[in-house]
Amino acid sequence: MRCRECHAQVEPAKAISGLCDTCFWSKAGTIQSIPKERYREVKSAIEAETAGLLPWPGLRAILEAFYDSVAQGVQLDQAIEEHGLALQRLAALGACRELLRFSDALAEFARTCENDVRSRMQKIADLDRGP
Repeated sequence: MRCRECHAQVEPAKAISGLCDTCFWSKAGTIQSIPKERYREVKSAIEAETAGLLPWPGLRAILEAFYDSVAQGVQLDQAIEEHGLALQRLAALGACRELLRFSDALAEFARTCENDVRSRMQKIADLDRGP
């Protein structure tokens, strides 16, 4: 995939809204206010991309805090580091939540298999006993 701004080659997993890291952060550093229509568009894109893994309220709080920091004049690198750590913690929490869901699904599958095996063993035992 290519960056929408500089047309550099970007891995799809590393692209942010169709931009490479450099273009994304340079645009993020120059944005002072976002029109409401664009805000809704960005919000729905973020929700769609993070559905299921990152809880939206936590992600929104981190994004708003990051925006506020940059708007108040905090150095961009410092804001990225500070809020990046918060985002990593949120991602870890989301990953743990997904692991728990998977674990529950796996346990349910194991119970189903166990019941199936017991049922089949009972049928075999009934056949061995005869009429």
